[in-house]
Amino acid sequence: MKRLPLLRRSLALALGLLLTSALALTPAAAERAKGAEATDGVHIPKSAWRLPTIVPETEIDPNPAGKNAAELRRELNIQSACFESFVHGDKGADYQKYIVLHDTEEELDPTGVVGLWLGRNSQQVATHFVVGRDGSVVQCVSLDKIAHHCGWGNAGHNKKFGVPEDGRDDGPSSSPSGKNTDYGLSSWSVGIELCHVGSAASGYAVERDYPEAQLQALDRLIAYIDAYFGFQSEILVHNQWRTTNSDTSKEFKPYLDSYRKSRVHGKTGSVLTKTTLSGVSSPSSKKLTVQWKRNRTGTGYEVQYSTDKAFKTGVKRVRVNKNSTTKTTLSKLSKKTWYVRVRTVALQQHSGWSKVKSCKVK
Repeated sequence: MKRLPLLRRSLALALGLLLTSALALTPAAAERAKGAEATDGVHIPKSAWRLPTIVPETEIDPNPAGKNAAELRRELNIQSACFESFVHGDKGADYQKYIVLHDTEEELDPTGVVGLWLGRNSQQVATHFVVGRDGSVVQCVSLDKIAHHCGWGNAGHNKKFGVPEDGRDDGPSSSPSGKNTDYGLSSWSVGIELCHVGSAASGYAVERDYPEAQLQALDRLIAYIDAYFGFQSEILVHNQWRTTNSDTSKEFKPYLDSYRKSRVHGKTGSVLTKTTLSGVSSPSSKKLTVQWKRNRTGTGYEVQYSTDKAFKTGVKRVRVNKNSTTKTTLSKLSKKTWYVRVRTVALQQHSGWSKVKSCKVK
């Protein structure tokens, strides 16, 4: 989204601190905080507040289509910051076509970005998710609701992208300008804001790349959105909708190309190498200890074990969700010879299997 003057940056930092404090309030304190007024003369009206209480998970994204959506969401550890002013209508799976990526162009973390949006509340702008440079994720709008994250696009783009203005959106938050006259994309898409400043400007640090932690979080978030709706949405960047917009930065192009090919950013997950199984032992009764060498091309591992050397019958499996973990213990095993193999995984992708090792359980 567009860069604001440095004065607004200072305001955003203050509002970010306000929001961070609000997220930690108890329900009772939250009620007292409703109608709070931000410092520096910027008023946040009562009608804007849906938090500061954390919104229960079932109220945020209540209608997942994919069985693994809940697991993918848990891996993201999403923090919720849903405000009524961010919601502009209903958008279920029947109206989902695109995932649109944005840059903040602000030196703020996700809670600071939300504070900034609240500070300029009259625009009622937000994305569904904000992803920090450290991989943290804040959700502002349910996947079943419309967020104003795309604004006005080039004339003719409603038709080009197949996004009619069908009345589900409660109305534009600003006026058309110049050649930007179409407003359909927000009601047919999910918006993701990446905390990133992409070019030199007075008072800003230049960021030459997107951190690995942020890109891995984006990988997981796209996988979650896919699982939630039960299909893959086309991935766009904001300047495809409005060509005068700067989102995303030029540094993102190789990642964008990879996302469109494989749904991951390219450095982790798109080319998964095999993991080396280093040992299998039975340290005590009915247990196996399985060890492998760390593999940084994925986000975790899958261990399979069976008494069938061909792995055609009685196959059991364990999922390990951190690539820094290189050991697991299998319990309650029969006193037989067990065969074990491991592979690298990243979201819905996997490598080939390692060589099989065997061990007789004590």
